[in-house]
Amino acid sequence: MSDGASDLLTALRRVDERQERANEVSKGVFIYEPSHEPWGVVHFVGGAGFGSYPDLAYGSLLAQLSEDAGDACVATAYDLGLDHDNEARTVGERFENIMRVKGWDGPVLGVGHSLGAKLLLLRSCE
Repeated sequence: MSDGASDLLTALRRVDERQERANEVSKGVFIYEPSHEPWGVVHFVGGAGFGSYPDLAYGSLLAQLSEDAGDACVATAYDLGLDHDNEARTVGERFENIMRVKGWDGPVLGVGHSLGAKLLLLRSCE
């Protein structure tokens, strides 16, 4: 096997290992935690379509971010619809519930992709 193919297989194995680190703590809420105590929390909301499956669409990114930055990443899913205010409330309530359950009170950074960014913005305006 060539070095390039070997490197690709090694990288894919690492991605698979990170995907297994996702922890669905409740319906539609996935947590990625670093190997040590997190310094803060990233609330991630994906884009239209992909936002319904953040573990599959963004899992590798969030696992890498969690480990490299040392923060916990909480990805909240939502059902794609036209009532964005309602979806923003749902995403926000799911996130706040996890913060209470986990007892986290450190700094929070909201990160969204496309519609996810809009939902985070709508939630912050309430």
